[in-house]
Amino acid sequence: MSHRPTALGLAFATLILALATFHPTVARAESGLGWHGGFMLEPDQVVLGAQASFPIGEKMLYFVPQADFGFFNGTSFNVHADMQARLGGDDNGIRPFVGVGGTWFGFDPEDGDSDNTFGVNVVAGLWTQKTTGKKSFAEVMFFLDEDLPDFRLVIGRMF
Repeated sequence: MSHRPTALGLAFATLILALATFHPTVARAESGLGWHGGFMLEPDQVVLGAQASFPIGEKMLYFVPQADFGFFNGTSFNVHADMQARLGGDDNGIRPFVGVGGTWFGFDPEDGDSDNTFGVNVVAGLWTQKTTGKKSFAEVMFFLDEDLPDFRLVIGRMF
């Protein structure tokens, strides 16, 4: 296994921590539980899942654990544990975010042996919080290990 994904993940985590420490925008606490759905490539699957969001301190860092179930083209169960930095937003409550985390990917192909893989992921997306209190997001996750999927794209809603 190459050390490049780990070094890239550590560099990305350092960037996120620096942004969270020195960014002038103070974030509102956006915590809760929610669902998401989307697709993943390699293996090509539809994914459905749940996640939580826990603020760390008063600024913009969040711990975001997630779990996905993938189906079609085999089945998978995936667990992600990410640190996200939610950056400043606009008047409509739209805020970009970036993050890095770890992934456990369990895959059972239609023809072959099942496989379990651990690796690093990077994530980016948009978070919205309307004045009604409804929180939605769109997220793309890239995996930095060749034994993990290429990427995952999901949309979801937090409660």
